[in-house]
Amino acid sequence: FHLAGIRLPPKEKLEIPVLFMPAEMKIYKAVVVIHVMRENGENWPYKVTAESNTDLNRSVIVAENGETQGILWIYPINGTPEAPQQKSVVICCQARQRLEQRVELLLIGVMPGAPALPDAGNSAVVHTDESPSAPEVTDGSSATLEFLYELQYQSDEIRSQLESLVGMQLVEKEWDTESRIVTLIFNVVFAPNKPMR
Repeated sequence: FHLAGIRLPPKEKLEIPVLFMPAEMKIYKAVVVIHVMRENGENWPYKVTAESNTDLNRSVIVAENGETQGILWIYPINGTPEAPQQKSVVICCQARQRLEQRVELLLIGVMPGAPALPDAGNSAVVHTDESPSAPEVTDGSSATLEFLYELQYQSDEIRSQLESLVGMQLVEKEWDTESRIVTLIFNVVFAPNKPMR
């Protein structure tokens, strides 16, 4: 963007607002360029030579007589959209009982051919994948999204204790192309053999 005609007195500060409103779940890149010149249009007597610092050569605008005409500051901006964090899913079951529960996870901003998606929650990690054996989700059109999922544990020791007690299976998939929201419904089984958390 361009901010023209802003007068900045010596030792004053200038705040430059940057607004990020991503329309899609992808990386956005831009640069903010600050160009400073003297208000009276005169040049600085400092001359940039071939022996000057290379960073200085890139950021100084040199006049025909070799004096400094202006200074540039270039700030790169990388924008990374994030989906809203879902609330944690809590499943409660008495010890030595078995509970099956449907859990709905929303993936926001999904587009065909999108890169790996953000984690859908603490209990399951969902990735896009090109494998034909992966579960498919479609809205009836030619565009199809595929997902893989897995349970992750805090450690191998906890995995060995819980792997046989916790299970999940993806049972329903729905993709709303207008809102770009994919709804994944899992069937989660919890069968604790003793009181645990």
